[in-house]
Amino acid sequence: MFDIDSILSKTNDNNEIADNENDFNLDTSKNISQDLQRWENIFLNHLKNKEHSDKTIRSYIFTIDNFILFSKKYAKKDVKLLSKIDAKYVNAYLEYLEYFTLNHLYGIERERLLILGDYLNSYNDSLDDLENRHNFIENKLEYEPDRIDYILDLWDTFLETKNVAKIEEKLIIEFVNYMKKDNLKHKSSIKTMRLRKSTLQSFLSFISNYNINKVNFQEYYPLLKNYKLEKNYNTHQIRGLSQTDENKLSSFLSQTIILNNKSNTIKNILLIQLMLYAGLRVSEAVHLKFQDIEEKKINNEIIYTMNFVGKGNKRRVVPIKLKHIKDTMPYILNNKKGLYLSSKSDGKKMSEEGIKVFFKKIQKEAKLENKYSVHQLRHSFAENFVVLNGNIRILQEILGHSDIKTSMIYGQVKESDVLKNAI
Repeated sequence: MFDIDSILSKTNDNNEIADNENDFNLDTSKNISQDLQRWENIFLNHLKNKEHSDKTIRSYIFTIDNFILFSKKYAKKDVKLLSKIDAKYVNAYLEYLEYFTLNHLYGIERERLLILGDYLNSYNDSLDDLENRHNFIENKLEYEPDRIDYILDLWDTFLETKNVAKIEEKLIIEFVNYMKKDNLKHKSSIKTMRLRKSTLQSFLSFISNYNINKVNFQEYYPLLKNYKLEKNYNTHQIRGLSQTDENKLSSFLSQTIILNNKSNTIKNILLIQLMLYAGLRVSEAVHLKFQDIEEKKINNEIIYTMNFVGKGNKRRVVPIKLKHIKDTMPYILNNKKGLYLSSKSDGKKMSEEGIKVFFKKIQKEAKLENKYSVHQLRHSFAENFVVLNGNIRILQEILGHSDIKTSMIYGQVKESDVLKNAI
């Protein structure tokens, strides 16, 4: 008898990311923080094998490391095992991240209030405030002095707005509301929380896909907190290059190719072109491999297609016309120095920071009227696509947006028009 599951297990990529089959057990150590640590090591090894950028890996490390610390300190009695993680537990961690700086430095809200409660219970009316605080710090060694100072300073600021002779429960309730409002000054942005939630979900999805216990955390995703961007986007957030600056940039790049045929310069210009004329993200451009590119002839016109796995592990096929890269793409394809289009002389791919520095330099030399981030090249592509084509559904596929509403922000396109184009 053949055991198909056993045979398939020998052909998957588990062996590439872990040495021991027991590593894929959820609750090996029966300790949630230790098991999370083990899975983090496997996951990061997987990311390195897939050659993700250092910036991406650092983002994952921040979110996962703090998830482990959160689990070590705040895991509830009913969630002592990794397999017991549910939507409620993940949402509690997301809420912790919303006020990460505050929670990390001074403890979660309940911890801060416990310090205040202990202080008020130990208060000696015969001493002045400073002496009371000093005595409290000396006697309460379980509390860090910085945490005591933070909550008591906030309490003193609150009391300055009140005229009270006696501390009562009603006043403490008022302070709790006062503290909640003050907390908002430290709240993470929606954009930051979307990124943190996304990285956490990627980690949990990885565990779901590889664990031998067949536990699927992805079932809880619809129940997780939703961090929605405001519907009315500011135009400066999504604008591409002005037409004047785009023309200046295009002309300057062409002149640079003629005057400077160094392979590194041409390679950098090609990466800029791929973002401006194909809408690639910076990370996608620097990770593009030679094997991802194919030349095709459609309606007597040469088109290059780029078939790659982009953001969110989604495979995309993105086209770019030869006319946009006629002086750069053929040169790079004929002078391969490594696996990647962005490969340097040592064969290693260029960093995202490297292309950002190059674009900043190019902007200055081209004397553009405005300053732009390299990501705005992608916005320019999207805006031009809407003007020339108008099919938002195709734009969504090219840009790799998971939600078509993200693509709709370009050109203030109506949803009804999008639905007509998508049919």
